[in-house]
Amino acid sequence: MIKKGLSITLGLIVLALSACSSNNANGGTPPTAPGQEAGDHAGGEGTDEGSVDLPAQAPEDQTADPSKPIKLVFATVNPSAQLKASVKKYESLHPNITIELTYTQSEFKDIDSQEANIEKYVTTTNTAMLAGKGPDLLEMDLLPTDNYASRHLLADLKNLMTQDESFDKTDYFANVLDNAEIGGGLYAMPLSFYLDGLIGDADAIGRSGEQIDDKNWTWDDFTAVAKRLAQKGGDTTVLLSTKDYMLGEMVSENYPLYVDEAGRKAKFDSPAFIGMLQRIQSMFDEGVAKQLDRGVGKGAVPTYFREVPVQSLTDYLFAMDSFDGHAKLYAKPHAPELGPGGYFQTNQTVGVNAGSPYKKEAWKFIAFLVSEEAATVHDDNAASGYSISDISFGGFPISRIAYTKQTEQLRKAGTVSTAPNGPADGVTVKADGAMLDRLDGYLTGAVHAVGKPSRIGEIVSEEGEAFFKGQKSAADVAKLIQNKVNLYLNE
Repeated sequence: MIKKGLSITLGLIVLALSACSSNNANGGTPPTAPGQEAGDHAGGEGTDEGSVDLPAQAPEDQTADPSKPIKLVFATVNPSAQLKASVKKYESLHPNITIELTYTQSEFKDIDSQEANIEKYVTTTNTAMLAGKGPDLLEMDLLPTDNYASRHLLADLKNLMTQDESFDKTDYFANVLDNAEIGGGLYAMPLSFYLDGLIGDADAIGRSGEQIDDKNWTWDDFTAVAKRLAQKGGDTTVLLSTKDYMLGEMVSENYPLYVDEAGRKAKFDSPAFIGMLQRIQSMFDEGVAKQLDRGVGKGAVPTYFREVPVQSLTDYLFAMDSFDGHAKLYAKPHAPELGPGGYFQTNQTVGVNAGSPYKKEAWKFIAFLVSEEAATVHDDNAASGYSISDISFGGFPISRIAYTKQTEQLRKAGTVSTAPNGPADGVTVKADGAMLDRLDGYLTGAVHAVGKPSRIGEIVSEEGEAFFKGQKSAADVAKLIQNKVNLYLNE
């Protein structure tokens, strides 16, 4: 429900962006005038992003005078407790800096209210940015980063990073930062990231005699392996999924093959996309993949592989406890045209308004957020073993120092436990060094960025159904998707 509503909202944003001038953002946030209401500081009620008023013309980027008060406005949907704590910490370290958090959601009530808050955030932020207003910093996860970047609404953080002599890129997962770029620039800094992969029954696969080179395999390679496993596995299914889910995943994972963002052109009538449609259908026709019926959990049917997002260290370690403890992480197969390497999704991304007069100060705060000091939190309330709340911003930290610190603590503890009073209260699994060593290779080997949910994904899903139902050929469906996406990109 959230994905669908969000995709529609993002679609409206792109239409609005296309209809407006492509001039740079004129805004920025002026210092708070004496007596002006400062809004929220790391807590309390959120303010309305659309109400942030900015000068008609952005002044030149200024260098902060340590004695001069500076206010940075940071817009988000719902700031985490860690973000609020980070703001307080940063303000204590920099007495002249005030960071005003503005947000639309103060508490979670239900799915409908959450979707309404998301739409409000997206709409008000988009309106403010196009009007030459808007915040200094903004959460980009729900916003069309590529469209903002192409219209010069965002500062290139790569330049700010390069100018910052205190920032050492080797302290971070550079493979993620490099491949999160758009047109050679980095416009949204991820505080953390996820992995997209497969969890496989290594014991059953080993007994079959299959030797899998998952660092280099394509979907054609996977299909060949799956056919052999299906012949040997009896009642064991190779992969349990649905056609529309696999289509959505493959389009997101191989987005650059099908959409030229810079040129605003679709490439869905290409042999690559037509071949992908046919590959998915043949996997189900040949029994390589089986339909996941509603009401049937993925664990209810024996399988060789499961498609999973690996979202944290604890997520990984609990996944390794599946298949009776014989699980192994495999990189997802890639499209032949894309090249080898694993897939990642950026998380909690932060951008800087190109019109802000305090871009350097905004970057300094981002650099603090991705540092080890702000990236790691611990849960000391575990009843047994070692419990870690992984990453304060959700996901694997972009900071390799923070990640290394977490893994060292896990190695020492030897186990990890679920949080108390949760749905799996008191569950403890092992965390041996070999498991963590293997994970490190997948984290550093992830080089393909997975695209966000969007109206383009909805178009592909809606029209792809006609092929899967046998109503249209793959070529006809590809042509229809091509026309609709091109129309959408250029409206």
